[in-house]
Amino acid sequence: MNTKQIRQIGLLLFFFCAFVWFAGWQKAQAAPDAPGDPVVNTFLISSDSDDTNENNNAGGHCALEDATIATTLNTFSLTSDSNDTNEANNVSGVCIADTPAAANVDLDVTTNTVGPVRQGDPISFTVTITNVDAAPLTTLPVDVVFPDAYLDCTSASQTPTNVVDNQMTWADLLGTAAVTLNQNQAISFLVNCTAGLDTTLLPNQEAELMGMAANAADSDGIGIFAPTSVMMVERSVEYDTSTGRSTLRWQTSDESQMVGFHVYRRIEPTALQSRFVQASRSSDKADEWIRLTDQPLVATSTGRSSGEIYEYVDQLDASQTSALQRSNRQPHYKLGVLTVDGEEYYLDLGQASEENRDAGDREQLYVPLMMQ
Repeated sequence: MNTKQIRQIGLLLFFFCAFVWFAGWQKAQAAPDAPGDPVVNTFLISSDSDDTNENNNAGGHCALEDATIATTLNTFSLTSDSNDTNEANNVSGVCIADTPAAANVDLDVTTNTVGPVRQGDPISFTVTITNVDAAPLTTLPVDVVFPDAYLDCTSASQTPTNVVDNQMTWADLLGTAAVTLNQNQAISFLVNCTAGLDTTLLPNQEAELMGMAANAADSDGIGIFAPTSVMMVERSVEYDTSTGRSTLRWQTSDESQMVGFHVYRRIEPTALQSRFVQASRSSDKADEWIRLTDQPLVATSTGRSSGEIYEYVDQLDASQTSALQRSNRQPHYKLGVLTVDGEEYYLDLGQASEENRDAGDREQLYVPLMMQ
């Protein structure tokens, strides 16, 4: 092969490569995307055929902050205009959805049942929530808490999402009721309870139910009295936090209808007896009532209109005492009064207060009984 032939072959290879390059360049310069075509996951894009400035074709992102908004994540779309020569409209954007402001509501709790009532009587409360914001209210979580030793609340006119121990919860009351609250509109529902222990040892001698929603809370209460309460002069609980020893005392004034007594105990958070009951954490639930007396304590003046003084000692074991010293929990006691007609009525003996809970401290809870 001579020199001339080698040159001809080289020229052919040059023109072939140039043709391939030109064809690729033409394809790269094809018409821009049609209007409305999305370009996904692209940051720097020149979408205008007559716009040679690529620096103004900026990308962007959409940031969501604690908001539930329908969106497609990790997608950024640009719409191209084939004949748009206006560089000013090639912009990017950042959209931020702020956390929705908390609902602004008024809440009112009203006791419907006229008190005082007796143990076992039905009690109902009305909870009313009013939207005081200009914006419509479409979702509304609600909680109702109550001292479950005194109020056994298990149902409501709007079915709660959960009923656990001393708390009812509605994840979305408005969704349950299928309503939207405009400004100054209200929704009401009933909470149905049964009277438990007598309330003569509680502040105001009432058991209170509290409702909580958004920025609002309110409570109302009712007095509960056992039929045998008129036969008692006093009751007290003395608890030694260092030894786990509780000394229970009660004094009767008339045992003509009494035959004996049972003593019950449960461990519970001290908050369950506070005037404004706070929702308990899952680790702070009250235990079940345990009867401490296998056989009834005999009423020594049974059948007579005279009274007696009684004392009962409850000794917790070392592990229970140690656990109570580390927690916000103490024993709560009730007295079962057995009557001549075979009934058992329960009187609250009380729980040592949250004060003076250091080892060695002792506190006596004493409240005279109100006579009826």
